[in-house]
Amino acid sequence: MSGFFGPKFTAILISITILAFTFGVRHVTRSWTNPAVLYGLFWFSMTFLPLVALIDVPIYPGGVAFIALTVIAFSVPALLMARLWPASVALSQARRDSSSLSGSRSLAVAFIVMQALTLCFVVINLQLQGFTIAEFAANPIAAANRYLMARYDGLVSPNIFSQASVVLNYIAVAVGGILIVRVRGLVAQAAILVAAFLPSLVYMQVYADKGTLFLAAAYFFGALVASRVAAGDLRLMTRGTLISIFTCLVILVPALVLTMAARNGSPNGPTDAIGKIMFYLRSYAFGHIYAFSDWFNHYLVGSSVMEYTDPAGNTWGYWSVMAVGEILWPEYELPDGYFTEYFFVSGVIQTNVYTMFRGAIYDFGVSGILIVMSLIGWAGAASYQRMLATRHPVISQSFFIFLIGFLYTSFIFSLLTWTSIYAAAIGVTVVLFADRALSEGNS
Repeated sequence: MSGFFGPKFTAILISITILAFTFGVRHVTRSWTNPAVLYGLFWFSMTFLPLVALIDVPIYPGGVAFIALTVIAFSVPALLMARLWPASVALSQARRDSSSLSGSRSLAVAFIVMQALTLCFVVINLQLQGFTIAEFAANPIAAANRYLMARYDGLVSPNIFSQASVVLNYIAVAVGGILIVRVRGLVAQAAILVAAFLPSLVYMQVYADKGTLFLAAAYFFGALVASRVAAGDLRLMTRGTLISIFTCLVILVPALVLTMAARNGSPNGPTDAIGKIMFYLRSYAFGHIYAFSDWFNHYLVGSSVMEYTDPAGNTWGYWSVMAVGEILWPEYELPDGYFTEYFFVSGVIQTNVYTMFRGAIYDFGVSGILIVMSLIGWAGAASYQRMLATRHPVISQSFFIFLIGFLYTSFIFSLLTWTSIYAAAIGVTVVLFADRALSEGNS
């Protein structure tokens, strides 16, 4: 591996540069929760940790350099708005500890009802697919593995209950993020935390579905930040946040291990139980940057470890907004690969996750996606500035919540791939309008 020490060191240095640049953006914007700062911190962690944790795995640094360029492109609008941030931050902090709690009771009732319906719909969906709660209670790993195999084999049919449960869960978890800022007392906050993530944990154990939990966490965090900004609190980490993170880890790690144990072994991975679990954990947490960098080198200079299949030309948004693309361009056939091409280092990692940037580059090219990221960064900066200056900017808050989800899923693929996201965005916006109406009506 010594021959790759230079490229690996370069990649780590680029990652550290992302962090240094992000600190500069924070200095200009005067807030740790500005979208540009959050995006930079996220991609520092999603590059630095994999690079260091798998120090012996070689990498082409070009992929990491491109991601650094997306961080810069996304941040440029926030930097150009430098004159606006001091006054906007001051307006927000003038509201410190003065947020109205009117309407919180109604919001809490809606939150509980939505999560209860979500769990009921999970049970109904299982019955429609030919599964029972009893078999999951008796042997959860075997039952989850059987459901996972049925899903991979195309034997799980979509229905209104499975689709509605996903949408309701995403709406409810955002509501939970709003509520947890408003309630007082650790017991009440703990109850909201459990209720917010219980359906996603059930998804993880029943459906062997990891993605829903982490995306729900992103929505929860986005709503929590939006609610804090409304109350003039611009901190990224608080004592309550740290307690929440610790609590989530205590619950999440065992659940994640059980989910990994439910999967069949890979021909490129270990066969023993512990080795298999660690293989999947490394692959899920760290594989993306190695896979994307290998593909990026293939795309840019024609050299890579794996072989890839690419579209003949630009696809102009199809891969990035696939839920809409499938409607507007139904005759387009996805090329072989992307979802079925696995990057692997035998015994270490295996993944078909190439970040959202592989599809985005197919759509717009290397230069084009940097322009697109600047436009998204402008929308993020504008919405956040509006949140600072105004107590209840519903559209901006809703956009911010889903922007955080978008930034999180950037390490997997575009958030706009799923149709449920659009329905959930509408649902959250409706809830926020209702909450504002209740707050203003009782003030």
